[in-house]
Amino acid sequence: MKTVELHRVENGECVVLRGESSILMVDCGGEAPAFSGEREKAQVRVFPSLFQRYEREKERSFLLTHYHGDRVSALKSLLKRKEGFFHRFFFPTMPRDRYGRPLLLEYSLFLRLFLPEEDVTQGGILDLFSGSAAPAPGGLRLLGQGDSFSFDGITYQVLWPQKENYSFSPLFREAAEALDVCVSSPFLPEAAALFRQRKQKLGEAFLACAGEPTRENIEKYGHLLEEILAMKEEFCSMPFAPDLREILSREVNRLAFSQELDGAGLIFQNARHAAASLDDILMMGDATPETLDRISSQLYENYFIVKAPAGGRQEFWSHVLGEISCQHILVSRDGEAAAVAEEYRELPGILHCTHPEGCPFYVSSGCSCNRIRICYDLKEGAGLTIRCPLVSGKKEAGCGIWVIGEGKERACLCDSLPAVIH
Repeated sequence: MKTVELHRVENGECVVLRGESSILMVDCGGEAPAFSGEREKAQVRVFPSLFQRYEREKERSFLLTHYHGDRVSALKSLLKRKEGFFHRFFFPTMPRDRYGRPLLLEYSLFLRLFLPEEDVTQGGILDLFSGSAAPAPGGLRLLGQGDSFSFDGITYQVLWPQKENYSFSPLFREAAEALDVCVSSPFLPEAAALFRQRKQKLGEAFLACAGEPTRENIEKYGHLLEEILAMKEEFCSMPFAPDLREILSREVNRLAFSQELDGAGLIFQNARHAAASLDDILMMGDATPETLDRISSQLYENYFIVKAPAGGRQEFWSHVLGEISCQHILVSRDGEAAAVAEEYRELPGILHCTHPEGCPFYVSSGCSCNRIRICYDLKEGAGLTIRCPLVSGKKEAGCGIWVIGEGKERACLCDSLPAVIH
């Protein structure tokens, strides 16, 4: 791994691991909601810059961390704009409960049919293998705990999500069971039995794609989804429809579903074959504290780079992050995110943030918190971060970490400093 590039997108995250002649893009931002015109325009602006920056790389891979609808729709928008840009795709596996059911997919289907006005966090899973912008099956892999993949000569271990016997939260499990009860009465019209049957077949088809993402399996899944959506009007006229909408509309259930999508996201790290090195990196999308507790025994004691989950938001802080040491912390906040948890500033590692706006320290002091930190990756030896060549406008960064926004590369000092302009 040559460099790590943290892109300033207005919604979601985009981190690119760069090799000698290859890239691994981890997420590409998120599609802004339709009601937010300005953020939507800002998101569209970042796509051309991503193409221009990486179009000369010989191998381009993409990794989607989790199935929030905004992440999936952003990827599909990216693929529509530049078909064939990526050569390989890595997606999270679909976790199955102890009965082998893909509850996240089933819940997403209920949302798509019975609560269409739901925001962009719904339905993303359903669209993964459907439509003209679906990834080509030849270079697609779905990854789960115990799997590995390679990039730029380095092997990466997948720590999460667990594939089978997945422990969903009691709250989400109860919501999913309540939905099933509504459509399971023997006194319902025949269309209810048809819905249950097709829901089960859709889950089986998705799992077949996950196990073997061939063109045949993907096309079968797409046809099944189209058949179900074509009967949406009929399903929504069923006696159970109002009860389903009431369950899906509960704020507590919306939150539970969103948290499950976060908790089932991909987490990976490099595989160590000897001592610690500059290749040691821990990457996670919006990993929840509960997930980090589950994988804590698999983590190293120290890393060169750790990406903070969910842009460093307070509700995603975990004591596990405070128990591992790291030299650099990536904080990929979006433009309107909540402030970064104070616990990150108390860690000895250097923070690399995409958006200083909203940071309490930056707002109160007018400068970066890194100004008082020591960097151990300067060529001349340890010293204050102000001595980094990138600060003075040179195209060098001893740590190999770049914060990029609107064609500019910035140092870890997030206040007003000279930048390299392309």
